[in-house]
Parts: sequence; structure tokens; C-alpha cells
Amino acid sequence: MRRALGISGLLSVAAFGTLLGHALTYLLEGRTLTDGRHGYFALLVEIVFASVTLSGVVLVVRALRTREDRGPREMPSLAVLWPVLATLQVVGFAALESIEGTAPDVAGWGLEVAVALVIAVGVALFLGFVERCVLGIATMYVARERSHRSVLTFRAATVRSPLQLTVCAGIHRFKRPPTIAVG
Repeated sequence: MRRALGISGLLSVAAFGTLLGHALTYLLEGRTLTDGRHGYFALLVEIVFASVTLSGVVLVVRALRTREDRGPREMPSLAVLWPVLATLQVVGFAALESIEGTAPDVAGWGLEVAVALVIAVGVALFLGFVERCVLGIATMYVARERSHRSVLTFRAATVRSPLQLTVCAGIHRFKRPPTIAVG
């Protein structure tokens, strides 16, 4: 299951990069996405963005649930992540172009490789942020919560005081404020 989550996260990031590179290729070549062959694009962007967001949340939750004795998961290096993303994105770009009936060009492939580099750097920075900042803050919070667990008790007296005031004073003693005349 853990491996499937990692692969699905990688595929969602690669799909996001493929769509980004596809749109950039069309923008740089002066073509538009308004023709009928790109009717899928808006829906696919929403699905891919949702899957990337879900993968990021799952990654953060998995990082928070790691046991302290095991330590955090090893981050993939940029030298490994970039070729994998570039390969997946170029294949995805070629598949999109062939579905649309257009021959994929070298400029589009090169742009997909460049977008893969940018996305790989972004993923590496995000993973580093999760490892250094989020995990540090979360472990500090959990340690504080565990050490103060016996100190924090909610007393019923704080709830009883307003109730006792209402019972003692009676609800008929509270009057509605007069209306404010406008004009």
C-alpha cells in the first residue's frame, strides 16, 4: 500500500507537469487550446490538481506518522527524480499529442524536460520543507502536549458560573435594548 501511494503521487506530479508543459508548448508556439480537441483539458487540470494536492496531504500525514525510532523517510535525490519525471512527462506529452492527432515535436519534448526539472526541484524543496519545518513543529507540539497533558483539565465550574448567574438572576431580568432610530 505504501509503495502504491508513492507511485500514485509520482504519477500525479508527472501528469501535472505534462499538462503544464503541454500548455506552455502551445503558448510558445502560438497555438491555442480553444479548438475542439482540447475539450478535456479543463477537467483534466482539475483532476490532476486535486490528485497532486491529495498526494501532498498524504505525504505530510505519512511523514507525521513516522515513528521516532525509524526516522523520516529518505528523500529521493534530484538526480533520480528528474529523469523519472522527464521520461513520464515526455511519454505523456507524446500520448496527448497523438490523441489529438498532432505529431509531437522536439520543441515540446525539450520543454517537457525543462518543466520536469522545475517540478523536480519544486518537489525536492517541498519534501525538504516537510522534513525540516513541518516535522519539527509537529514533534515539538506533540512533545509539549504529552508533557502538559495532566496539567490541562477542563473544569465544570467555568460552565456552571454563567448558568448559576442565569438561574439566580432569572431570564426575565434581562431586557432587550431599545431600537436605534435611523434617519
